[in-house]
Amino acid sequence: MKVVAIDRDIWIKDYQDVAYKAVFGFDPPSEIKNSLFDKAFLVIDEEKDSPIIYATVKQTTEKSLFIEFGGSFPSYKLSPKVRKAFFLLCKTFKEAGSTYTSLSTLNNNISMQKLALSAGFMPMGMNISNHGLMIDYALQSKGEE
Repeated sequence: MKVVAIDRDIWIKDYQDVAYKAVFGFDPPSEIKNSLFDKAFLVIDEEKDSPIIYATVKQTTEKSLFIEFGGSFPSYKLSPKVRKAFFLLCKTFKEAGSTYTSLSTLNNNISMQKLALSAGFMPMGMNISNHGLMIDYALQSKGEE
């Protein structure tokens, strides 16, 4: 597996609509199209040369990131490679200097909640969005405050 970082403008132009539709089954809504993320990331299965997961990420401070949108591609939905890909993505963020990574997921997205918890994310709160009740999670690098 490998992580590929993609600049925002290139992601929007060449990947966003296709990736979102592949993962979620419908065209991205305007909030996705108007999102102010900084970079997008694909984790690629090098054996099949195909994407496993994607994520768009905002840098919120010098050492913290927010995973804004993302998901797993259909051919990997129930594969253990999704977990490995997500772990690799989080490791990549840490190696790049992030000491704090956060995300929000719908309260009924049990698979994402399990994935976040298995990667070491801790629940930090909740909020209401246009999509419903969101659970906020944070991953803090060990030894950091």
